[in-house]
Amino acid sequence: MKRLAWALLAICPALSAQTNTGTVTGTVIDASKAAVTAVKVTATNLATNVTQTATTNSDGVYSLPALEPGTYRLTLQKEGFKKESREPIRVESSSTVALDFSLSVGSTSTEVTVTGEASMVQQASSTVQYRTDLKQIDELPILNQSALQIVSLLPGVQGDPGVEQAAITTGFTTPGGGLSISGSAMGTVQFQADGVGNTSMYFGRISLSFSTDAVSEVSVVQNSYSAEYRSGGGGIVSMTTKSGSNGLHGTVFSFSQNDILNAAPWQNSFRKKGMVRYWRGGTDFGGPVVIPKLYNGANRTFFFFGFEPLRQYTQLASFDRVATALERQGDFSQSVYNSATYQPVFLFQHFLAGTNTPIHDSEESDFTHRPEDSESASAAQHAD
Repeated sequence: MKRLAWALLAICPALSAQTNTGTVTGTVIDASKAAVTAVKVTATNLATNVTQTATTNSDGVYSLPALEPGTYRLTLQKEGFKKESREPIRVESSSTVALDFSLSVGSTSTEVTVTGEASMVQQASSTVQYRTDLKQIDELPILNQSALQIVSLLPGVQGDPGVEQAAITTGFTTPGGGLSISGSAMGTVQFQADGVGNTSMYFGRISLSFSTDAVSEVSVVQNSYSAEYRSGGGGIVSMTTKSGSNGLHGTVFSFSQNDILNAAPWQNSFRKKGMVRYWRGGTDFGGPVVIPKLYNGANRTFFFFGFEPLRQYTQLASFDRVATALERQGDFSQSVYNSATYQPVFLFQHFLAGTNTPIHDSEESDFTHRPEDSESASAAQHAD
């Protein structure tokens, strides 16, 4: 048991090396531009009311690390100065928000509240990072509701995100393995989920895929990222899953497809509709952990649950052709590719036999068979 405890302690520092938490930092000054020390700075998560505090140092600098991605209110307090609050402050995954404050002399009972979004410019870090927030995730039409499809909408991302669902023509699935970020090779993208590595060794795919209803933020970190990301190729895809809040929130949904409702294919003269049975539904909900008369987790403990099963059955109808009676005799003069377009089949020889001399007139090709040639050859045989 003691060995297990020591092993867990040894693992903990490694686990803290990578995280999806954000940081708020800045400087506090007074009206004379002098640094204000010993200012109590409190960050309050607007969804959960969870707080974190810090105090400015001798240079008036404060830092609030390890903030869960979300929206916050910052409150500054010190005796002899007016209390100041600012909200909403959006803290993104693995980002640093720089906010400076100027306090006014006055009673602490007087509060100055500033309402407005903070600047989205990364002033405290040179990292290039793009993200999609919860509003965009909820409103964008995403194929199969796969969070990986969101990544392809961000700048610098190319390639096919892929899906978990295998199609008839797919031998194996490698979602995320076909992505290229900032010109990197496919299969070198590093995936993270809530700060934990989520990259599989199987073709560099994502280990655990998420639906758009299970994530609150998707971000791509490109170029000049810190050493904590280790083996990232051209970028790091970080996904932040949803968390419960002080209110109960949830969704119930259902998507279905059926070939009865599908339109016929445009090649309907030779291709019929294949059978399609597709259904994906589920539920997602979260809130505070409450056990009546035993425990009230408001402002402290939260949960989030998601269940999204998929049922899919698909048939594919395809077209192929076999040689006609004339073609088996070497006559391709009436050959067409298919009975829908009636596009003629042309056979030609690129070079003269045994030479590198190109043939410009395909009608003189040795592979061009004309009916009159067969008639002449047959007449010559009879004459003999």
